[in-house]
Amino acid sequence: MQAKRFLSFIFVISALLIFGCSEESEKIVYRTIVDDTPPAAVTDVTVNGANNSVFLSWKNPSDDDFYGTRISFVPASENTVSPFIIEGQPGKTSSAVINGLENETEYTFTLSALDKAFNAAR
Repeated sequence: MQAKRFLSFIFVISALLIFGCSEESEKIVYRTIVDDTPPAAVTDVTVNGANNSVFLSWKNPSDDDFYGTRISFVPASENTVSPFIIEGQPGKTSSAVINGLENETEYTFTLSALDKAFNAAR
């Protein structure tokens, strides 16, 4: 079992009264667990090409804190944006259509699952 790391924040709130005096509140401590565990990888990836575009489909991991899938590809083109993120639901199928590609060009696509802390699957 991996040890959990915590991140703490301390807030002190001051209020300026009408006569110029200030009072400080009690210290407020907010503590959160640091999530550095990546989600599982996407699975069942399919690719279908068409004229100047490609259709990608995949199954999202079932991790409770799954957020979405980062898609990147090379070579980049002035007509496209890479990388970008498609939000999704845990365990469900997601898809994306990428337009603006050049015909007769070989592209390498990378799909990385992201959790809500933006840890990426390896």
